[in-house]
Amino acid sequence: MEIQVNDSNFENWCVTLLKTHPIKLQKTLEAQSRDQLISWLCWRDPDGVYSDLDCIKNNTRILTRGKALFYTHRRILRYHRENGYKLLSANENYRCDQ
Repeated sequence: MEIQVNDSNFENWCVTLLKTHPIKLQKTLEAQSRDQLISWLCWRDPDGVYSDLDCIKNNTRILTRGKALFYTHRRILRYHRENGYKLLSANENYRCDQ
């Protein structure tokens, strides 16, 4: 099944992944397929070069699953760092500067 970028389930999955607690992030990302990681990267940065087609058009190497995992992990941690903290539940706050 192909994931549609405008699909509300896909959007919810992307936001949930983005807000994953950093302690759980690596394990969560490792459970994702290469295609899922690349789809998330394309959602987060529509002007980026992540899809196989975009890589070919730009004469760059196609992303491996390992690279896609690395880039996704880095972008999510950057999101947490830039936003300082995120409310994870009604009783739990996570602050990146602690």
